[in-house]
Amino acid sequence: MSRHRTAPGLEGRLAGFGRALPAQVDDVLSRCFEDGRFVDRPLSASGPLPPAVRPWSDAIELAHVLTGRTPLGFETDDLARRLTALQDPATGLIPDGDLSDRGLDNPARYELERRPFDGSASYHILSVGYALKLLGRTFDHPIRIVHGLSTRDLVADLESRDWGAHAWASGAAVDAIGTACAVNIRDFGHLFDDEGFGPLYALLGWLTARSNETTGMWGARQKDTGWLQPVNGFYRLTRGTYAQFGLSLPHPEASIETVLTHAADPSLESGDGYTACNILDIIHPLWLAARQSSRRREEGEEWARAQLDRALTNWNDGEGFAFAPHSDGADSVPGLQGTEMWLTIVWLLADYLGVSDGLGYRPAGVHNPDPLVRIGAVDRS
Repeated sequence: MSRHRTAPGLEGRLAGFGRALPAQVDDVLSRCFEDGRFVDRPLSASGPLPPAVRPWSDAIELAHVLTGRTPLGFETDDLARRLTALQDPATGLIPDGDLSDRGLDNPARYELERRPFDGSASYHILSVGYALKLLGRTFDHPIRIVHGLSTRDLVADLESRDWGAHAWASGAAVDAIGTACAVNIRDFGHLFDDEGFGPLYALLGWLTARSNETTGMWGARQKDTGWLQPVNGFYRLTRGTYAQFGLSLPHPEASIETVLTHAADPSLESGDGYTACNILDIIHPLWLAARQSSRRREEGEEWARAQLDRALTNWNDGEGFAFAPHSDGADSVPGLQGTEMWLTIVWLLADYLGVSDGLGYRPAGVHNPDPLVRIGAVDRS
């Protein structure tokens, strides 16, 4: 992006912040490794947490992005083995489970959910898929459950969702479906007659047709929560489709108007409202839409500068970022998810302002700013 006006000293702060990160990442990761497994937050700080897959993916991404290697004490092949050990060959999905050696010796039985793109396994398509990419590996099996999704069933599922009150969950499901298609195209296209595209064109067609030209959203403003659900859903939906495949948004200027209206909501400044999820779900749409339009750019940059200043003050040396640093609950404890997400937010804010080069890192996992697959570049010969 081109360079824009930045606050005095901001570029120096970013450079100093970026320089300090590589020396701290091992402390951040070791703090969240207990009882033979990665956990999101230390048990002593937040209480017992069930075994989960995502912390392993977050640890791999943090180590790769900040040091260019795997977490200390692990080899690439071993990490790939752990990440793929629970994959169900029939569906290609990975449920939650214990990736410690003890857990891998007794894998949990996989139960297919009624809506498989709504559960925890759906996010593993993203988190595990990108972690494996960073390791130079792939899933052992394609995501067959998405490839078997007919156009009729896909459209019926999308039409049946509550795009008002539950736009985030609906967008998250679209993100999982889009990412599954991207994985199949990139890594397993040779196994399918359609190169792994499956329902992708039907998905993109429905999304483009259903995008509201006035708001740019796929959901409507809610009485109690305002634009929170539609904007958060917009992020997840566009991340897994338009951004991930390098495609243009249907209504970028309308999207910018809605997102900036939401960004002014005072509830986002509260302890429970100021979360990594809520801030990411604003900056990524602004950053993405800015590729197509300069609408209200000065207002967007003013918001971004204030957010960047605030985010940098929330780093905890040797511990990382908390998901919700000013809340009263467990999310105020620094952990792997908060660190991964806030580092992405810092980069996106800085890139939106044209000063990300000074950070010295670039997101490379789930929040990779580059497309995973460019449809026009797929060999269809």
